Amino acid sequence: MHTLLATLAGLLFLGVLLVIERALRLPTRTVNAAFIILWLAATVVHGYLGILAGQTLMTEVLVGVVVFGVPLAARIAMRVMSRRNAFRTKPRAT
Repeated sequence: MHTLLATLAGLLFLGVLLVIERALRLPTRTVNAAFIILWLAATVVHGYLGILAGQTLMTEVLVGVVVFGVPLAARIAMRVMSRRNAFRTKPRAT
């Protein structure tokens, strides 16, 4: 359950950054870099706290892969889908 909540927090954080990106018209690369750096740092801290709470390193590494990887995969998928839509040509009106 805790892994699910942490993963959802990552998706929420990603959503907040995307809203900020559009509102402030920030470059996508800047927002992507900020997301990766900040979310990786949060994931490492989360893992460290898990180890302090008695979890094994291997457990925390596996949880960290999910907690970090799912929001990152969502961002990559969004980026790929937006590029596909950008390259689609609209049918001509006759």
